[in-house]
Amino acid sequence: MPNPANLNVFSCEAGTFSISDAINGQSGLIMYDSLKQAALLPDLRQRRSGDGAMVIMPYDEKTPEALFSQIQACFGAENRTVKAREFYWAEYDSYDTLTFVTGKSASAIPAAGAPVTVSIDNLSKSQNGSYIKPLPLYYAWIKENNRQLVIISAVGGTSTVTFQPVNNEVLDLTQYSRYTIIVDPLRKYTLGDTNEITSEGMVLNPPTMYKSFAQTHEKRISINQDEINNYVYDRTFKIIKGLDTNHNAVEYFYIPQVNGTLDAYIRDNKNLDTLFGKRDYGNQKGFDGIVPTAERFGMWNVGYDIFTNISLKQILFGMIRTLRRINGCTNYMLAHDFLFGMDWSDSIAALITASKQSYQYELFGGGGTGLRDFSYYEFSVFTAFGYSFTPYMLDVFDTRRYGSMLEYFALMMPMTKFRDQDHNSVPFLTYVNLEGAEPAMVDNIWSWDFRKQFKRTFDVGCTTTYGIEIHRPTALGIIKKASTN
Repeated sequence: MPNPANLNVFSCEAGTFSISDAINGQSGLIMYDSLKQAALLPDLRQRRSGDGAMVIMPYDEKTPEALFSQIQACFGAENRTVKAREFYWAEYDSYDTLTFVTGKSASAIPAAGAPVTVSIDNLSKSQNGSYIKPLPLYYAWIKENNRQLVIISAVGGTSTVTFQPVNNEVLDLTQYSRYTIIVDPLRKYTLGDTNEITSEGMVLNPPTMYKSFAQTHEKRISINQDEINNYVYDRTFKIIKGLDTNHNAVEYFYIPQVNGTLDAYIRDNKNLDTLFGKRDYGNQKGFDGIVPTAERFGMWNVGYDIFTNISLKQILFGMIRTLRRINGCTNYMLAHDFLFGMDWSDSIAALITASKQSYQYELFGGGGTGLRDFSYYEFSVFTAFGYSFTPYMLDVFDTRRYGSMLEYFALMMPMTKFRDQDHNSVPFLTYVNLEGAEPAMVDNIWSWDFRKQFKRTFDVGCTTTYGIEIHRPTALGIIKKASTN
């Protein structure tokens, strides 16, 4: 903290220091300005060429763009271009089942052989599978009634269904709140039937159409005359030979520091929008990022609390049970922040300690299920019940630069190749560029010296245009601490 009596002196845990003593010949400053010191005293940290102060660049964090670019390269996929700001893609991402769900019967237990009418549960259609449409005269089994066989005798539109028990059995649908009905997909033939085979409409599993957008982002920075002519900082300016959009050579004034700032803004913009972007339909701007997409379409959005019985062990078992419904992918990435990694590692270590094993534990204690293999080492790649998870700590989740927006947070993503109709490999996320954007597939930073028009500013602008496709959003999942946002 500064000394009010002498602003050239400041105190900290290491002791009391004087700016005048530390920097000989420097005039007194109200606050220590490291940039000004470096500019006015370039020999503080001189470059080998002797031109100005040595510039130390910050360490680049693990960013979504870096991660997904590596995945695209690994899968042999490239960014693609779209012809318009608004674009679509279709995916076969829902798997048909032979089941539907009903509610319980509101009537008393019926007599033997009596039919029962119940309501179809319209909310039973999950994000991971389309339930079959019930059709009359087909046979079905009721899971919760020990697979009791019934005939679908009547269907009341999309709201009710009537079951007829076989062999004069009693059909009791009053014990549970929901019943799972598994339908025999082929109609049974009756002996002596001479009628033609009955036909009915077919309920297909069409591809799901997803709509997304490419968005242009822009910024402009204005530098005043007194900053340019060395009144403030001893900056290095350059004249750069470049190309215009017609590939003609042009010269323009270039300030590396300003261009570097805009480069950082472009990177930050891509990080934030890739993760958290949300479409503003009222103003026709933006696109949905990974987290809002996972919250809308994902398999789960669960919270954990290390102080309750809802442990990460239970969440892991629930995750894998849900993944069993998704065919074709057993490898997933678990992108997480630092604090989630600590909680998850502690939870896994506790499982191993409790079982007194190095790599095995019993999920339900000592009764009957036996030991489960569980590979674990410092929260690295681990397998459980035939599914493999690759943890990846993503710095930007809880970086202070973005306000530690996602603490105690993990995002599960499928690590498998998809194929389009042209047999191209497609990872779960693909960056999309707007075809014909200027320039077509790279960020654009340009400058203009308004002093040529007798004004006193030099302006630097940037623009970037991109969007994202998130393939199989229904295979995403979110895990976060229950007490956090």
